[in-house]
Amino acid sequence: GIPLASNQVQYSLLYRKPEENGLLKACQRVPRVLLGKSSCVTDRDGVGWGLRHAQSVFTDERLEQVEPLIALMQEIGHVHGEKSPSQ
Repeated sequence: GIPLASNQVQYSLLYRKPEENGLLKACQRVPRVLLGKSSCVTDRDGVGWGLRHAQSVFTDERLEQVEPLIALMQEIGHVHGEKSPSQ
């Protein structure tokens, strides 16, 4: 067979399970590349980060935790030519 070179899993600044459940460390030991899919969540219009979508994904407590991050990403995008946070 073909040796495994990478493992693509849900992994982002907001979803850190691969760090918590040992997957990241296992990939580093072997070594394998851990690829984060869905590293930038998009809103329903596919435009980029939006609180509308975040509300459907996160609990109220988690949403409260990520609001400053979303605001910062929007601010950085604004400074760089009205880019969306996912850009």
